[in-house]
Amino acid sequence: MRKSFVVTSLSVMLVTAPSMAVESAAAPQIAENATDRQLQNSDQKSTDIETHGAGPVVEIGRQAEQARPLIQRESITDGPALTGKIAPVLVTRNSIVLMEYSFGPLTIQTEGRALSQGRDGDRVRIMNLDSKSIIAATVAGPSKVIVK
Repeated sequence: MRKSFVVTSLSVMLVTAPSMAVESAAAPQIAENATDRQLQNSDQKSTDIETHGAGPVVEIGRQAEQARPLIQRESITDGPALTGKIAPVLVTRNSIVLMEYSFGPLTIQTEGRALSQGRDGDRVRIMNLDSKSIIAATVAGPSKVIVK
């Protein structure tokens, strides 16, 4: 019996397969003791590695080298990250905001307390100060939210 090592993505398995000839005098000793001791670098031969359909190890390296190159789309400069692309916070947590609900010609406005912060267009949770109920609203401006 000839034992060879099969490398999978997460582990090394010991596979036993019948063989007609033994390649070297040390091979039977390795085969008999392979399960009783830790694997050594000398226990593994490049011919014993199977890649399960991915081709030889050399081909895998070539495929990685032939992958398309990454393209830089924006320059990275010193300073705070993304400051120009982040909208300012219009509603801060625990601040009093004007809640507005519109239905046709009818508009209702009342005050509420913001339970989270938000930028323009963000959905935030607001607690109605009169009823103590919590609703979701959309930030429409500084300290102003729209209830839909």
